[in-house]
This record gives sequence, structure tokens and C-alpha cells, in this order.
Amino acid sequence: MRDVYRTNEGAYLEFYPQELKDYNAANKTTVKGLMVRYAAAATAHAADFDPSFVTLFQNFPTAFVGAQDNQSTEMEDVGTGRAIISSQRQALNISLYQAVHFVAYYVLGNIEAMLGLFRFNLLFAYGHSAPHERYHGDLLPNTTVVVIHDTFPEGTKIKVRNFGTTDLMIGTKTDDDPTGLVWKTLKPGKTKTYTKDTLFSHPDDTYLMVHNPDLNDHLPYQIERWVED
Repeated sequence: MRDVYRTNEGAYLEFYPQELKDYNAANKTTVKGLMVRYAAAATAHAADFDPSFVTLFQNFPTAFVGAQDNQSTEMEDVGTGRAIISSQRQALNISLYQAVHFVAYYVLGNIEAMLGLFRFNLLFAYGHSAPHERYHGDLLPNTTVVVIHDTFPEGTKIKVRNFGTTDLMIGTKTDDDPTGLVWKTLKPGKTKTYTKDTLFSHPDDTYLMVHNPDLNDHLPYQIERWVED
């Protein structure tokens, strides 16, 4: 979107009146409204985009509602819904694909926010009970993201992989405001495993954040968390 508009332009603000704050805070109650707004802005400014993108944006609200309705129906009665799943599998998969990727783009790397929108276990890298939890993301330029908001018991290990071409900054705080955060730096292409002693600013920190200081390039990363006895 920033390739098309400047962030202070009226058209850009129709899509993102609060930048990404309302998308990052989205839940099942608010996400449909955000999609409706996004679709309306895409329709109003259709001339600025490829038609295929405009159509995709316009279909976000119905795709999300349809996918969530199908999901709820099947959760209530899986047995009687098997025939429906078989006959409508392709349409359902397409709807889910569009909805999941729309949400994933705006809560990138924030598993907690995504769980507020969907309930199926495919959104977990390895499931609730897996000993290792993995979080993937692709940081936009000059962006900070909360990757994990949780308690971190003693014995916690955090492995960080920098798949990008610029430094990745990692840090923790007791709140989600990165102001004053003491960052650790991981060089491009490197992997490092941290303990609470080597990463955490305070033992009671519950927010783990990453930051891309580069002003031009995206920064893909992976974070792996587990606890050793």
C-alpha cells in the first residue's frame, strides 16, 4: 500500500486511519468491520490498483464470514457435515485461505491475536501441547512487533533466527511499549539461543518484541520457545 500512497494521503488513511493499531488489536467482534472498511476503500480507489487486487479486497468480508460460519457449523456437528465438506472442499479451502492470509498479514507474528479470530489448530506451528513453540514473521521496514505475550518460567530458552539482510533487534518488557527497551542485536543470517538471564531486561517481563531498524528492506525471522527442566 505504501508503494501506491504516502502515509499522510487521504486515500491511505481510508485504509489505515490508525496505521496498523486497529488491525493488530482485531478480534472476532471487530474484524468484519475492518474488512468492510478495507473493501469500501478499495472500491473507492479501484483505479489505483490492479483489478484482481480490487476484487480480492472487495471479497474479504464475505470470505471471512463464510469461512467462519462453515467452521462453526462443522465444529458443532462434524459427523453430519462430512458430505458437505467433501462436496464443497475447494470453495471452503479458498475462502479459508483468503481469510487466514488477510488476518495473518495484519497480525504477522502475533499468534495470540490470531487465536482471538480463529479456533482451528492449523494456525499453530506445532500445536498447543508441543514442547517447542515456533513463531514466524516478516517485519516491515522500521517496524516493531510483539511476538509473544506470556509468562516465561525459569528454564525458558528462546532461539532466534535472522533470515534477513539487516540486523534483527530482540528485547523484552513488562508492557508492549518499546520506548526505552534495551535491544539485543542479531546479525543477518545468524541464529542464537538466549536464556532469561541473557535476554530479559527484567525477570517478570511478559512481552517479547522484535524490531526491524532498516528503512527499506523487509526482515524475515523465526523465534522458537521451549522450557528445559
